[in-house]
Amino acid sequence: MGRLGRPSPFVTLVEWPRLYQTIHEATGQRKLSFTYGAIFFAVTLLIPAGSVWAPFWYGKTIWGGFTLNYLFVALIYFAFLWIMAWTYSKQADKLDSSLGLEEEG
Repeated sequence: MGRLGRPSPFVTLVEWPRLYQTIHEATGQRKLSFTYGAIFFAVTLLIPAGSVWAPFWYGKTIWGGFTLNYLFVALIYFAFLWIMAWTYSKQADKLDSSLGLEEEG
């Protein structure tokens, strides 16, 4: 405790290892979030880019009158987002448990 009964804004020597570990683990969360964000951004931009630059993507009928673009967006992209969300949640939970942030119950 500092003066006036308030916590000191300075880190004591005892707190340095925990502070270093917290910063290191926060870096892991930042890397995880950036990686998944970049993958989401790239795949999401490829869909309209394919519609502009690849005629087979939107012009060729694959099954029942549906184009490759429609089937990808309606089926594969939806599954991709769910799988990506599930894997991100699992990896983020591992990072949270290493920080001691998991909820009880």
